[in-house]
Amino acid sequence: MSSRFHVDVARARTPEASFYTDADGYAREVGRVFGKSWQLVRAPEMDDVADFDPTRIQLEPVRVESRGPLLFVTLDTHIPSVPEYFPHLAADCAPYGVEKMRYVTSRTYPVNANWKVYVDNFLEGYHIPLVHPALNRELDYRRDVTTLREHHVMQFCLIREHGAEHYRTSPGGPPAGYFWLYPNMMLNHE
Repeated sequence: MSSRFHVDVARARTPEASFYTDADGYAREVGRVFGKSWQLVRAPEMDDVADFDPTRIQLEPVRVESRGPLLFVTLDTHIPSVPEYFPHLAADCAPYGVEKMRYVTSRTYPVNANWKVYVDNFLEGYHIPLVHPALNRELDYRRDVTTLREHHVMQFCLIREHGAEHYRTSPGGPPAGYFWLYPNMMLNHE
């Protein structure tokens, strides 16, 4: 499926501003109308505004790339593509079948800490025996393997052969995997 995305950057009057496309293919938002070329066609109550030129206002393009079920979105069209920015990611994630993964759940944990402290905690295993005793019975954190890449970090943790109740790998399957993609994405496969 191919889609084009455009956004009205910092011009919407409310964060809840919603766009919809009418039967003629025009994008409409809070009374403003954008044409099929994403150019502003009409803006109510702007006729008397000095130097208002609707031809200078258009919706900005947004680049969206998909990798399996993941969407990577950027407002900066000069940012390298996902394969360019994360050149090893596809190969690193291949054993996990990311392209076949489906959304299961999201969790939000408010953490009153600098983001770098949280990322460090995500990527190190030394705290597992003290903070996560049940997880410690499942994973052999002493045999963690951490690999630093240019824009991502991957950590593999072997699942204990005996005693693991919740984490199991299929014969020949990959170990538990933890990925951090700069600047703000964390992925787990357990």
